[in-house]
Amino acid sequence: MNKRAIFAFDFSMNKPAMCCLVKDEISFYAWPTQVDKFTYDALSQCNVNVISRNLPPIKDKSLNEHELICEHVSRAVDLAGMIVNTVLEILEKNNLTVHDAVISNEGFAFAAKGDAALDLSGYKYILMHAFMSKGFTDFRTYSPITIKATAGCAKRGSKKEDMISKLGEENNDLHLFIHTIWNHPEILKKKTAYVNCVDDLTDAYWCLKTTVKKENISCILSD
Repeated sequence: MNKRAIFAFDFSMNKPAMCCLVKDEISFYAWPTQVDKFTYDALSQCNVNVISRNLPPIKDKSLNEHELICEHVSRAVDLAGMIVNTVLEILEKNNLTVHDAVISNEGFAFAAKGDAALDLSGYKYILMHAFMSKGFTDFRTYSPITIKATAGCAKRGSKKEDMISKLGEENNDLHLFIHTIWNHPEILKKKTAYVNCVDDLTDAYWCLKTTVKKENISCILSD
């Protein structure tokens, strides 16, 4: 596949993340609903682009069904617009077009079910529609187990922290975020736990590397 830009997502409603590879340069982005100063500063120090949406949690019990649907749709549309505009800005900055790009993301686990899974799928399809409306045509979706396998964490019992540790073992020259996880993980931790978005950014990176691997793309991430 001859593509000059890959945009890989770990998508969630509250803190979606993107890792992109454009002209052999990696960048990380996150769009949390809210972010505290400690987390913002820690991620920014690692050259992660954090775009806070400054949204309060949705309180299901305080909204009727109609209000809840409208709130989710409104948030999904706004989020999709923010993400697509960011991608378009990156392409324009690098003198590329939508035809130079591939959009990849993680699919749903087979066990995913219930209202939360339905809400998340709605958000994702609104995002895909927003990309399509701007002329993007090249999309890839990989199963969670496929992405975990790329990281070497497909065995039963593997945890989120294992994916993060494996990221630290990647080439530290790729990005300061990766360098920090390996050399100074304390910068990205509150006490013993990583701050919000670190796991999402990590998953986005492994989605990116899965795309490179599956599509046989020659780049700085090629094995």
